[in-house]
Amino acid sequence: AAAKAKAEADALAKKQADEAAEKLKAEAKLKADKEAADKLAKEKEAADAKAKLDAAAKAKAEADALAKKQADEAAEKLKAEAKLKADKEAADKLAKEKEAAAAKAKLDAAAKAKAEADALAKSQADALAKKQAEDLAAEKLKVEAKLKADKEAADKLAKEKEAADAKAKLDAAAKAKAEADALAKKQADDLAAAKLKAEEEQLAKKLAEEKLLSALKAEKELADKKAAAKAAEDQRLLAEALRKDKEASLLKKKQEDEERLRNEKLLADAVAKEKAAAAEKAKSTILPKLGDDSKYKEAIRKGDNFMALKRYAEAKKAFEEALIQKGNDPYAKEKLMECEKLMQSDAAVVTDERQRQLLSKYPPGVTEEMIPMDGLVIVKRVLVKERVAYVYEKKIFNWGGIAFFRDGSPITESLFEQETKK
Repeated sequence: AAAKAKAEADALAKKQADEAAEKLKAEAKLKADKEAADKLAKEKEAADAKAKLDAAAKAKAEADALAKKQADEAAEKLKAEAKLKADKEAADKLAKEKEAAAAKAKLDAAAKAKAEADALAKSQADALAKKQAEDLAAEKLKVEAKLKADKEAADKLAKEKEAADAKAKLDAAAKAKAEADALAKKQADDLAAAKLKAEEEQLAKKLAEEKLLSALKAEKELADKKAAAKAAEDQRLLAEALRKDKEASLLKKKQEDEERLRNEKLLADAVAKEKAAAAEKAKSTILPKLGDDSKYKEAIRKGDNFMALKRYAEAKKAFEEALIQKGNDPYAKEKLMECEKLMQSDAAVVTDERQRQLLSKYPPGVTEEMIPMDGLVIVKRVLVKERVAYVYEKKIFNWGGIAFFRDGSPITESLFEQETKK
């Protein structure tokens, strides 16, 4: 029995020892597997970091190559301009030297000819001078006489023209008066004939009819007076309308000119902002990402911009993002509370008459309109979202320029397309 118990105890001890050995072996295997997995993860992380660094280095190398290429092109351009300038200066200098030599030769020849002429004319100088003086005096008298005659003829012609104009005006006035007198006489004769006829008819009728005709006559005279007054008023209104149309046309042209200049400036600003954004984007792909502080500042900037545009729902999201980046930030908290308060107020939803008109005219979603104008075509998109209307405009100018606006403020094309996507 003792031997059997001992054998059983030994077997149990062996079994426990084997189980312990298996457990240690399994633990060792798990540890080895974990170490291998950790090593593999570290190697992958190192490879990813190396790939990112290589990509950044490649992007930086490409940017440096582009900058070097642009610098080389600028240097070549400056070099070519300098060469052209030097060539032009050399050509100008050569031309000036050639011109100076020709002028000197010409002066020398003139001096020689003058000396010869002086020697030849010396003996005849006195007689020639006397004759020239006499001729000059005679010519002066002739010119003065001609000037006097021309002045008298001009004065006479001006007086004749003035008299002819005055006569033409008098003749026109006399003709107009004669026509007016003839018209007035005809109207008076017609009125007298009508009056005579009415009187003859009145004599043939009874007293009641006479009273009725008198009433009708009075009514007709009143109607004639009203018709004359209306005609005069219509004439006045027509003249006033013509004047207003002319003023409106001039004002419209001035406004169109101002609008064109403003759109050109806005287009230039939008293009500059687009270039700056592209440069910033390229910079962000090359340089390492900034910390959470940059994300916080960007969220605050977006929130402030949306607040200025009264887009409180989007401003709220931006300030919530800022709080994620920097918890318990007092400014973001204050702005978030202000957004929620304004979103609950009717004044934030319908702020003015323009918003009410837009909301009554356009349904929820995006509505697009095409508006042709002088010098440009406007693609207008009205976005109605959360009981707020936003007006987007794409202005296509005849000269080839394109500008994008949201509620009158310039934006980029990508922002225009993204926010008005149907």
